[in-house]
Amino acid sequence: MKGRTQFRIFRCVCVKTLVTKFLSVGLPTRSAKRAGALYWRGRESPPKPAMPIEIHHLPITARHCVVPTRVLLLAGGFGTRLRPITDTVPKCLVPIAGRPLLDYWFDRFAEAGLRDVRINTHHLPDAVREYMLQANATGRFHVTEAYEPTLLGSAGTVAANRDLADGVRDVLIVYADNLSDVDLNALLAFHRGHGDPMTMMLFHAPRPENCGIATLDDEKRVIRFVEKPKESESDLANAGLYALTADAYREVADMNAFDFGFDVLPRFVGRMRGWLWPGYHLDIGTHEALARAEGDVGQLRPIVGS
Repeated sequence: MKGRTQFRIFRCVCVKTLVTKFLSVGLPTRSAKRAGALYWRGRESPPKPAMPIEIHHLPITARHCVVPTRVLLLAGGFGTRLRPITDTVPKCLVPIAGRPLLDYWFDRFAEAGLRDVRINTHHLPDAVREYMLQANATGRFHVTEAYEPTLLGSAGTVAANRDLADGVRDVLIVYADNLSDVDLNALLAFHRGHGDPMTMMLFHAPRPENCGIATLDDEKRVIRFVEKPKESESDLANAGLYALTADAYREVADMNAFDFGFDVLPRFVGRMRGWLWPGYHLDIGTHEALARAEGDVGQLRPIVGS
């Protein structure tokens, strides 16, 4: 009797896990529940998503586990200013010193113990899918895809991936088109220590008029944020990296907004903090920036524990 009870619990955990996976690839709730139950019984094959998804049969104790932080990596853009390179290579995979740009981010995720990563795709998605498969094959990450037939905007991608906040403490939103040696452990420690729902990473911008600019009070709370101001009272620029509590992430998702800078951040003024990263951070948006990055790679902060 005890063995049967444990098996029933195990089966429920597995079916629930399958349903979650099927929901993540766009199945309606009712269909996902039916597919999960039937797939467990061996009567049907799982639906085919845009890329293969690993189905993990969890042990009974896994239902008690909470993933502290998930990552949403925004990588669907065209990279038009990097043409003709980005005519055949997604911007997030543009090589820097012989390695794709995403490699540098996954190094930082590994350093911070961040394993659950979802990448949104649009332009040249097959190449990004191949990268995801390779990342999953290492065993260090669980990478899933959120394919967008039409680009949803940075905030729209959050709305389409509301489930990322389920069962976690925080969600990290990262713009993939930056080269950075940021210490994500330090960022998350700051975020969890101040009590506000969002933290925005900042850097000193040489040209504030081209960036979203924040003004901070003495407690590092953002008291003003302006996207690409004509005149700026600060050079503290939005670095395209945010840490949000699970509730704040859901709040953003429910806004059904399009752009994070224009539509979301102004609504968090007064209740988000700015965290200044003094290290390396560069938008790989132009051929000039790419050439600079090639020469700067040797200056990046070493990965701790590598």
